[in-house]
Amino acid sequence: MARIGRNKENYKPNDELYTPPWVFETLAIDFDLDVCSPVLGLPYLPAKKWFHAGDDGLVQEWQGRVWCNPPYSSPKLWIDKFIQHANGIMLINYSRSAAFLRLWNSDASIAALPSNMKFLNIMGELTSVMMPTALWAFGDKCVEAISRIGKVR
Repeated sequence: MARIGRNKENYKPNDELYTPPWVFETLAIDFDLDVCSPVLGLPYLPAKKWFHAGDDGLVQEWQGRVWCNPPYSSPKLWIDKFIQHANGIMLINYSRSAAFLRLWNSDASIAALPSNMKFLNIMGELTSVMMPTALWAFGDKCVEAISRIGKVR
């Protein structure tokens, strides 16, 4: 998840964690757009284009198949836009939030990520997050891709 926020006050150090390469290797799918990217993108993330914090992916038009790993400190608007776009894969943690419940009650498919999943920090070191995470997908090819991670519901 890239640090995405419209101002520095929104920044949380734990938002600067990135999906590890094995996830993309396993998904074996290309994306048209990474909507929550670090400034220079991730070299191993198969996306043609990306939006970073300075672009504010929430106000940009999303086109094609998107990858979305939003900041865990403020996922609500990202979840809403992902549901509205309905074409891509989102990595998000489980929560009791109203936004998470909107995602749960949408037509998106879900596949749980391993409970011991580790992310990369800005130094390239593996680090854990405290909450379980899952991949959500809209679109047949995206649902097929997350099925390579685990059982899809």
